[in-house]
Amino acid sequence: MTMRTVNLAGLSAKVASGMAAMALCGVLATGCSSPSGSPAGTTSSPAGASSSTATTGASSTTATTGAASGSWPKTCPPASVVNAALGGNAKSPTLTQQPYGISCSYAGSGPIATRVDFQEDTSATFAAGEAAVPSVVKVSGLGDAAYGVSGFLAVLNGSYAIRISAPLSSLAQLETLARKLL
Repeated sequence: MTMRTVNLAGLSAKVASGMAAMALCGVLATGCSSPSGSPAGTTSSPAGASSSTATTGASSTTATTGAASGSWPKTCPPASVVNAALGGNAKSPTLTQQPYGISCSYAGSGPIATRVDFQEDTSATFAAGEAAVPSVVKVSGLGDAAYGVSGFLAVLNGSYAIRISAPLSSLAQLETLARKLL
């Protein structure tokens, strides 16, 4: 049996920061909770509501089920808006209905899909999420509050938050996209 050593020092800074952003997004998606205490990203539905995933080839995908009502958008932004802001070639979004919001995933030519989440939130839970992220950059003039790190941006807008995960995008690109979504 031959052992092989891999030298990780040769990874580009962009790939390494993208991997760190992926890890952060995973932590934030599983560690956040909705204002009512249900974990973010869960697929269970409130009593009497059903949830489903809808995938279409349209440029804007609409949720088709009756999950808990909130003030977040009910459709995914078109891929053209995401591409214009991030400089990519994302495909039409895949919408996943969650009990407390929606998730929009944009597959493209890269190994990691861009994801835009609209989720019910409060200033207290938003601040707790920000406090959990090391080396956060506060972004002024964007929504009620905003912070980001390489490849990730969160914006509080009234009673919901927008979370954008695009590991190979700059914070400036993510801000451009967030401004188009507000």
